[in-house]
Amino acid sequence: MLSIESGDEVTFEVDPLNNPEDTAETELLVITNLPAYSITALFSDFVIEDFNYDLIENGKFFIRSKAPGSGEGISDWTVPKKGEMVVVKFEDGFTSGEIAVIEYMLKVDFSVPPGESKMKIVFTAVPEI
Repeated sequence: MLSIESGDEVTFEVDPLNNPEDTAETELLVITNLPAYSITALFSDFVIEDFNYDLIENGKFFIRSKAPGSGEGISDWTVPKKGEMVVVKFEDGFTSGEIAVIEYMLKVDFSVPPGESKMKIVFTAVPEI
């Protein structure tokens, strides 16, 4: 079972002058009777519509993750790959509830055009045997 506890919608203020860096996070509550699991994230486009400017392709959007136990997260800020990416690996299971944290950072400069952008991220818990 995978439940999103926070961050079902993440909003950033894109303003190179007053807010060149912004962060947010999503907490994923995992309840499982499996001995181990991993969590994947499926990233879509993150495009500023009016300018066709992709924040991921231009290296302006980053993620990192924290595994709640003995698993492995993403320790350094990393530009995510479009498509499916493992964000927590080989976390120990048999849990009545533990929280994995996925953090996001948007870092913009004056090369980033103004506008609105939305991205969908789909998280999936995967059994490890």
